[in-house]
Amino acid sequence: AVLFKVLYGIPYALTEHSTSFIDNKLGFIDKLKVRLYLKMASANLPVSSNLGEKIKALGVKRAYIVIPNVYDPLIFFPGREKVNSPVINMVFVGNLVEQKGLKYLLAALKALKSRSFLLKVIGSGPLKDELTALAAESGLSSKVSFLGRKTKPEIAEIMRKSDIFVLPSVAENLPCVIIEAFACGLPVLASDVGGVSEIVSGDNGILVRPGDVLGLTAALDQFMTEYKKYDKEKIAAYALSGFSYEAVGKNLSKIFNKISDRGRR
Repeated sequence: AVLFKVLYGIPYALTEHSTSFIDNKLGFIDKLKVRLYLKMASANLPVSSNLGEKIKALGVKRAYIVIPNVYDPLIFFPGREKVNSPVINMVFVGNLVEQKGLKYLLAALKALKSRSFLLKVIGSGPLKDELTALAAESGLSSKVSFLGRKTKPEIAEIMRKSDIFVLPSVAENLPCVIIEAFACGLPVLASDVGGVSEIVSGDNGILVRPGDVLGLTAALDQFMTEYKKYDKEKIAAYALSGFSYEAVGKNLSKIFNKISDRGRR
């Protein structure tokens, strides 16, 4: 894209979903390249303001435009109202790695195991055996199920049968799984990291400090008691209006038309 802009004056937009180049995960030369790509772009489109500010901190003066992650509304949508049940169904979706903070969730649930709940863990990764053993040691084997990887339609179906979505990550940007949970009408309990606070609010969930087991335990206890107060239809409508292909596509179309017109001048 940079070459085409230099040779032919064709503008390009750069979307950014990761903080890897900011968090010292790239070498010096690669970081210089990324900075050049960002500076030469006609539009920088991070998925969150949090990431946009980090891009600016690299010395990129051009204003950024937030274009969030999207979801497929043909797959993720609310289900029918469930029959009242004393069991609270929770779901976690993510790779089983340190970043996702699942060990903190298990520690919190250990303190709350007298309550009536079930947690479905969707995903796989290098910590699967360790986390499965931790759940057993914590007396949670009958309450926590490790389901492995699932397809998007399978995840959506499980979400529709759940009451709460939980994501206790220690690092994120703007997780698609939170948006997908919203689309299914689920309130979300998530760590306040990256751009998560830009989409999770009092109307659709609770934020907790990352790695804070006591705080997570208290928030989960509250969430289990109050989750029914959240308006599932309102949560799903929020996802549809801001993160569907149609909603995000309209914004992208405006941006592309604008930079295309600018490139022809």
